[in-house]
Amino acid sequence: MELGSTPPWWLTTRTCDLPSASATGFLEWAAFLFLSTCSQRLMLSAASAAFLVVVFCLAVHKVISRRREAARGHDLVNGNGADKPLLERGQPPRRVVRVGAGFVVALAASAILAGFYGVLLVLSLVARGGGDQQVIEAVFLALQFAAHLAAAALVAHEKRFRAAAHPLTLRLFWLASSALTALVAGAAVARLASGAAALSDDALAIAALVLSLPLPVLAISGATGITTAVAPSAEEEEADGKEKNVTPYAGASWLSRASWAWMNPLIQRGYRATLDLSDVPTLAPAHRPERMHELFVSHWPSSWARRDNNPVRHALFRCFWPLFLANASLALLRLTVMYVGPTLIQSFVSFTSSAERRPLWEGMRLVLALLAAKAMEAFCSHQYNFHCQKLGMQIRGALITALYRKGLRLSCSARQKHGLGMIVNYMAVDAQQLSDMMLQIHYLWLMPLQYYYAWLWQVDRVSLDFCCY
Repeated sequence: MELGSTPPWWLTTRTCDLPSASATGFLEWAAFLFLSTCSQRLMLSAASAAFLVVVFCLAVHKVISRRREAARGHDLVNGNGADKPLLERGQPPRRVVRVGAGFVVALAASAILAGFYGVLLVLSLVARGGGDQQVIEAVFLALQFAAHLAAAALVAHEKRFRAAAHPLTLRLFWLASSALTALVAGAAVARLASGAAALSDDALAIAALVLSLPLPVLAISGATGITTAVAPSAEEEEADGKEKNVTPYAGASWLSRASWAWMNPLIQRGYRATLDLSDVPTLAPAHRPERMHELFVSHWPSSWARRDNNPVRHALFRCFWPLFLANASLALLRLTVMYVGPTLIQSFVSFTSSAERRPLWEGMRLVLALLAAKAMEAFCSHQYNFHCQKLGMQIRGALITALYRKGLRLSCSARQKHGLGMIVNYMAVDAQQLSDMMLQIHYLWLMPLQYYYAWLWQVDRVSLDFCCY
């Protein structure tokens, strides 16, 4: 297709009326089924709806199975115990769950796509009217948002059950979703090449394709990246004997961590009486300095990479890049929803100053959109601050432990160059400054992006005011 040439009708049409094959020809009829905007969105919506229905049915089946097992266990407890073994078996060894890059990428990709479609859904409900095309677009975005949010919930749930492979339903959804998204993006590129593109929709279709690139790889490989290992018995005994007051954050679900419900026991205890030092729970075993030091040492550059100017930076990046990427995603999502409020100002002014009576549901829609945007902004801000400080704490624990152990092994000549005061300065000042930097480091790239968004919004407002006058 040449640049600027007239595109075929099925590539630019926005209607969902299916023409007859005898009137248009079989090839154009097939092209309309697979390459028109309405047909592509219908196929994507059908795939998302089918995935949601299957997930709902599996969840209902799981709940019913658990209730039956609970009832069966209750019957066995009330029985005479004839079916019990004569000798009680020992407790199975405690297993530690570790997640790899595959789990982080799958969770991040699904969560980012859910946030992407969620923001588009809010913007479409706010900025557009109530025609049939707008309703169809809102339903399409709602299905995409719900499907990718369900996929993210499934991936997060896999850690609890230590799944080694993604379920077949999720892998089929990822394959179908990425293939159909590539088809939508291909049609958008064709419209761009012909000069008949709808810039916002086609650009967003290409952006959705970029965000969906990890999905087919994850679907084909099937591995979750979750591994289990047997914890040493000595550590288990020590944990049972000394560490009984462990923070509830260690075993909290993702919903409890998102809503801060894991802090309720400590808050209730502090409400009843003054807290003592023994009431404050200890860190989770996975976040303690000794564990962070083991992780730091395991990712230390090998002998061929020690010529690097900063091996500490290289080791820290290899240890904590998934957490750093998750914090960056929270910061980007917060920046996106931050501009929903300024975008709605003109809509509120138009609604309140309109001479004719406007429908009540339009005002309710604006209020709910603003409330959802501010709630998402507050959620992202709190989670971003917490996880950045947690990441800084982990980095500080790893560095202080490494510096202390390195100081114990210094030779006499090395102690003359690095005295006790310098080592204490490394542990007390430099490690703390690096920990505090985790909360501010993302502003290096967020600030220019924020200025660009503000400038783009201001240019759009000025052009709109100029057109009105």
